[in-house]
Amino acid sequence: MATERFPKLTICGVHELDSLDLPGFSHVISIWDPVWMDRGTHIEKLRGKLAPEAKTHFTYMHDIAKPTDEQVLPTAEKIAEILEFGRGITDADNLLVHCWAGVSRSTAVAYSLLCSLSQPGEEKTCLTTMRKSRPQAMPNELIIALADDLLDRRGAMGRACKK
Repeated sequence: MATERFPKLTICGVHELDSLDLPGFSHVISIWDPVWMDRGTHIEKLRGKLAPEAKTHFTYMHDIAKPTDEQVLPTAEKIAEILEFGRGITDADNLLVHCWAGVSRSTAVAYSLLCSLSQPGEEKTCLTTMRKSRPQAMPNELIIALADDLLDRRGAMGRACKK
């Protein structure tokens, strides 16, 4: 699959949002720690300043791969919502995916979305495309496993990351 079939992809952390090269994005996936759920100001700032016309999806989960008492795991439901949001994204679109650091959750979500826009067997191409946008990527393994299951990739997404 040619990478030209993928949307323009920007992956970053919160601290980089103010320095992004605009114009705005067509789609934004914004991943936050759950502590931000009740604050709301981040939603209006992101929508107003960076992406006033963008379709936006906000989700809240910690960057963990195993359950802990006080943290919110990524779940199949949350990942399914993200994949559904990404349906219909085309190569003409400009996608921003961010989390706190721009290293784990956002890169796993971006990789998962690229896989959802491609055919089975193209996981390595999707991973390479994601890494071009974020070379320091260390995708969250649980998010990848959940997306792999939802996309029926039979472990191919995780295997591509381990090569």
